[in-house]
Amino acid sequence: MKLSGNFYIEGVYLMGYYHKLAFRLEKSQDNSLLPVVIDYNRSILFNDDLRLPPPSYKPMLPTKFAIIRKGNQLSVMLNNDIVAVKRPGAATEFETLKIGLTAVLSNKGRLYRLKVSTLARTDYPRRICPCLIRQAKVASKSRK
Repeated sequence: MKLSGNFYIEGVYLMGYYHKLAFRLEKSQDNSLLPVVIDYNRSILFNDDLRLPPPSYKPMLPTKFAIIRKGNQLSVMLNNDIVAVKRPGAATEFETLKIGLTAVLSNKGRLYRLKVSTLARTDYPRRICPCLIRQAKVASKSRK
């Protein structure tokens, strides 16, 4: 799937200690690379820029995330709060999206939902459906 123009990547994750959820947007023709890494300790590495989430963010719980590109602006949201906004330059057409979640034996990390799509409307919904968090909480309790 080529990601050109406006797009979003959204989902719900649960990470234990020492987990990282990494997204790499790549274009092979000119070696363009845009990494976004969400760490278990609440930090977000946005290319080479370290950001911290809002004080309301709680680790070790199911968390909604969204990576949104509108024009040449890229935003990262956690639980409906915008955590980071960056203008990485030209709106590159990415050819590849790589997603990784590190594995740690003592704590299990899960990616409950993932959706990648282009933006058909001019505005991304500011709030991610709260039913996703309820579903993830129920699923994490049933696995214990």
